[in-house]
Amino acid sequence: MAKAMFDHLKTEKKEQIIQALFTVFSKKDLLTVSVKDIVEEAGIPRGSFYTYFEDLQDAYSQVLETVLTRVHKQTYTGNPFEAARDFIQTIDQNPDRDFIRHYYVINEAVLEAHQGYKEKVSSQEALPKWLGSLAVHHLLRQFFLNPVDKETILAQLSAVEKWQKGSH
Repeated sequence: MAKAMFDHLKTEKKEQIIQALFTVFSKKDLLTVSVKDIVEEAGIPRGSFYTYFEDLQDAYSQVLETVLTRVHKQTYTGNPFEAARDFIQTIDQNPDRDFIRHYYVINEAVLEAHQGYKEKVSSQEALPKWLGSLAVHHLLRQFFLNPVDKETILAQLSAVEKWQKGSH
């Protein structure tokens, strides 16, 4: 996450930088973006970037948290399968579409490789919920990779939801 200096910025400045990160990462992925792209969009000196963030992945993580929080607030109804179906059905109107497409197609794998990220399940009872969550995210990724498979992916979401309900 961002360095403490970023947290101490005035709200306007933070929002300006987050919006610049959003704009840049909606057009480019972590493999093609540069610090130059970000500082030019944000209108900040290159040194300021490194005052606020460790590296590009750190900056990306900051804006990713903002976008995911916004998306979850917009779509979550208590049922992750219903939320995923609604998300897919309305993706063409979603202003976060390009950012999220880059996330699922490339950036998620880059972050996992960079952070050595692995989730752990703490109990056997939590396993069906964890597997359901993995399936939802995998199917969202599949949608962005193959949008023509939308109906199949929606059907798979329903099948996983039915399995999860039956496993309790």
